[in-house]
Amino acid sequence: MGMRGHLATLISREEEQILIDNWLVDILYGQPWLGGFRTPGPDPKVGWQWVTGEPFVYANWLPWEPNGPDELLLHYQSYNVGPDENGNLRWDWYGWNDASNESRGTASYFIEYSPVPAPAPLWLMAIAALALPGWRRAGRPWCARAVLPRPRAAAKTEEGTGVTPSPLI
Repeated sequence: MGMRGHLATLISREEEQILIDNWLVDILYGQPWLGGFRTPGPDPKVGWQWVTGEPFVYANWLPWEPNGPDELLLHYQSYNVGPDENGNLRWDWYGWNDASNESRGTASYFIEYSPVPAPAPLWLMAIAALALPGWRRAGRPWCARAVLPRPRAAAKTEEGTGVTPSPLI
């Protein structure tokens, strides 16, 4: 069983800052998809939500975004990225952009992995085990007793007859 994941959701500036601090070059050059989308409608500023159902209360749109009535998906967009005269990375703009399924140039994404669910508590597994066949309530409350077959006697062949007696039970 693998880890469960989804496109990343950014519900605060602090969460987004983690991406920026660790993967700025990937954001600038890869323009990755995020887990935001909106329901179709004429106003591109309305109806945005996260794939997890978390409230869409934080946004880092480029100043002119969202602007496409048919653009229902969310990704990072950057402009004029490259080295400056000293060889340092520079850019004019980066931020969120609404995009359509047909958008070109956006081939990367951020995946957010959910924690693996904790195993069921021992008391829950004990209750479930009571429903399994072969478990019986013995003289004590909720004491399990496995139902095992009784041992059989070893089969012997009578000399000269080729007959094997029935096993004893």
